[in-house]
Amino acid sequence: MKPTVTQQIGMKQQQFEALFAKYHRLVYCGAYSVGRSSSRAPGGQRLPRHEPQRRAVRRVRWPILHKGFGRRFYRPPSSDEMSQGPETTNRKGECVTTKVKKIKALLGLKGTSDPDVLKLLNAAHDGMNGNPAFSGAPIDMQTFKAGIDKFTVLVTDAADGGKKAISAKKKQREEMVKQYTLLGHYVEAVSNDDPAVFHTSGFVLAPMTRTPPQPLPPASFEWIDRGPLIGQVVVKPKQLPKAFSFDVRYGVEVNGVPPATWTTVTITSSKKWNFTDLTPGANYAFQIRALGRLGYTDWSVSTHFICG
Repeated sequence: MKPTVTQQIGMKQQQFEALFAKYHRLVYCGAYSVGRSSSRAPGGQRLPRHEPQRRAVRRVRWPILHKGFGRRFYRPPSSDEMSQGPETTNRKGECVTTKVKKIKALLGLKGTSDPDVLKLLNAAHDGMNGNPAFSGAPIDMQTFKAGIDKFTVLVTDAADGGKKAISAKKKQREEMVKQYTLLGHYVEAVSNDDPAVFHTSGFVLAPMTRTPPQPLPPASFEWIDRGPLIGQVVVKPKQLPKAFSFDVRYGVEVNGVPPATWTTVTITSSKKWNFTDLTPGANYAFQIRALGRLGYTDWSVSTHFICG
């Protein structure tokens, strides 16, 4: 059977003590052989019988012991190891420890609108007020409710666009977000990773799974213009979040017929790019696509531009 975390810690401690004693003996034996070759003091005076070995041990042992045995050798268990759930037995009869998923509250309110922030604040107050599971909250619920009411009034006053009202609203919002965050961490600790207890608090549970990557929207040009010299065209891709690079292809279009051959250039960012050695007066068709985590997007619709 696989040893438990406590047993593993005990094994590490025993291994540490055994290696410490063995290493101590090796260092002493090595120092003894070194010390025998220097049995006289610098002034020529003969030292006591065991003094050379003792001096050599002092020179060698303590730097090695202090630098060789540290936290890198014996590491106490981490919080994740100590928070492992109950042990179960698999089909092979091996003891398997299942990890308990940590519960986290959704506390990031940056970019959240004021009405949505008020909804979250009121939900937290209604869930924690009079809840015996959270009787030791670090913020009194009456004080928290008074702050919510004040923030509600300031949000209404700031709708008129007054600078003082907007400044007061921002200040009160920061204060309420701090209180909301403090209460959220308190709920996380008291819930003890129990979803049933957590949901009674009124806080929103943060998603425990990562959001899979989404395909990029279609790529396009922000603008296309003439270059500084004859036979040059400058293109500017439209900025696309989470795009790694852009592919721009171009070709000459004759009498409305799409180009028979395309020339493709890879641009590593959305900065403008200067195409040279083009034919002045020719009607060029430009297309663009973006590269994301899931691959390339489709080619965009052709944008026509006459080279100057």
